[in-house]
Amino acid sequence: MAIAIANQKKRREKDIAAIPYFRKSKTNKSKYCKKTKQKYNKKMKTKKQIVECVPNISEGQDQSKIKQIKKTITKNKKIKLLNIDTGKAANRTVFTFIGEAEEIKKTIIQLYKICYKLIDMRKHKGVHPRIGAIDVCPIIPVKNISISECIILSKKIARELEKYLDIPIYMYSKSAIKEENRNLPTIRKGEYENFQQKMESGFLPDYGSKTFNKKFGATVIGARNFMIAYNINLKSRDLETAKKIANQIRTSGNAKEKLPYCQAKAWFIKEFDCVQITTNLHNFQKTNIHTVFEKVKTLAKNYNIETNGSEIVGLIPEESLKLACKYYNLNKKQTIKKLGLNSVKKFSIKKQILENKF
Repeated sequence: MAIAIANQKKRREKDIAAIPYFRKSKTNKSKYCKKTKQKYNKKMKTKKQIVECVPNISEGQDQSKIKQIKKTITKNKKIKLLNIDTGKAANRTVFTFIGEAEEIKKTIIQLYKICYKLIDMRKHKGVHPRIGAIDVCPIIPVKNISISECIILSKKIARELEKYLDIPIYMYSKSAIKEENRNLPTIRKGEYENFQQKMESGFLPDYGSKTFNKKFGATVIGARNFMIAYNINLKSRDLETAKKIANQIRTSGNAKEKLPYCQAKAWFIKEFDCVQITTNLHNFQKTNIHTVFEKVKTLAKNYNIETNGSEIVGLIPEESLKLACKYYNLNKKQTIKKLGLNSVKKFSIKKQILENKF
């Protein structure tokens, strides 16, 4: 018990040291510099630290459960719910909400409690990779808060969840404690169905239960920068060919056509009756939506397959759309048409441009 408390104290001190204002004093290494601490506290009193959270919930079919989860988020009047994106085939709902750091923490705790109660992963089926009822819970800096501070916040949330729920918690992205867990696909490998065996083979969580929770599964939490979830539709049901195209563009692949900061895979979406190349773009300044769209379009032609527009899941920064407009030399409405963003789902500038939601 004493060793566990000592280790927890060391982790907290390491977290605090990540904040620039809390660097240890050169003259007295046993204490944190009082002046810089006071300066930091004064700054935080005058400026609100705004954080975005984008939890991916493993429920996309039962509307009554989705409504209860939504109600849990909106119950906190200091939180603003920006977007809800539900996929039936994926059996998954992505909520996007923002608020002050402390309020985000409170809401996330309540979110985990309601999902723990409502969702039974033993009955879950969906095309999207997942390991638990809340598959992943990203923490994203928006205003007056650094990525280092979001790392600390994510670990505070994980430690708080330990008190209430017996679930395995893995830290990823910027919050990764183990380097091999930095990428989400690495943690998800094997998915829910094989995760118990994976844990028993030595893949232990950073926080929470060391035993797999069959009802809830496991979860991933971490701080990251803004990411665009972007899918390209193919006029085809050929999943094997779609997988080849996804492998050619993903950053981790070996193809000449691979794109930087791009995660990609392929799946068949029953509700759209076609295959999709689904991507996560981690740096839209380097690899933007138009880059991926044009690359997939070119590669699909090699297999005599046409694209059928594309889809934004959740929100997109205005700058990303502007970059696409600049590339095509078109206005926003024309660019949306060019990318086919209304082909399978209606794209709303008012509802899906991040800056328009503030």
